Amino acid sequence: MQGYLFVNKEFTLLKNKPSDKGKTIGKVYLGSYLKFLGYNDNTPYVKVALEDIEGFVNKNDLSDSIDKIEAANADIATYKSRRYYKYEPNYEYIPEQQNVTPVVTSRVTSETRGSSTQKQTYKQSIRYIRGPRGGCYYMSGGSKIYVDRSYCN
Repeated sequence: MQGYLFVNKEFTLLKNKPSDKGKTIGKVYLGSYLKFLGYNDNTPYVKVALEDIEGFVNKNDLSDSIDKIEAANADIATYKSRRYYKYEPNYEYIPEQQNVTPVVTSRVTSETRGSSTQKQTYKQSIRYIRGPRGGCYYMSGGSKIYVDRSYCN
């Protein structure tokens, strides 16, 4: 296996580890192309990339040729016309390194009597999401707020 691989079933799961127990990053659908990055003989998973999203897919769900995929002729024509992919991210997936823990800071404030007290402020825990085209954002009030891509690394 080398170069590009193609999903040959309705969909396959993109995992964060080469194991059935790995967390699902997202779904990749029939006819989608994936760049082959490597494999290990001890596991049925291969490492692949879709744009700048990397993960592991079961090699039994892949073909090395678009011609080996069973689909309607119109669909095959679409798959061949360009580097086609259909990806659905798992919005519940958060990579371990992205967990943001609350940070407590102390600040002296003056109250009405002139005494001072410590006030705790917390950094909000934000879940960053990598979009299908590589953008990085978080949800706020039902809207996507885009941030620098380095937040999703």
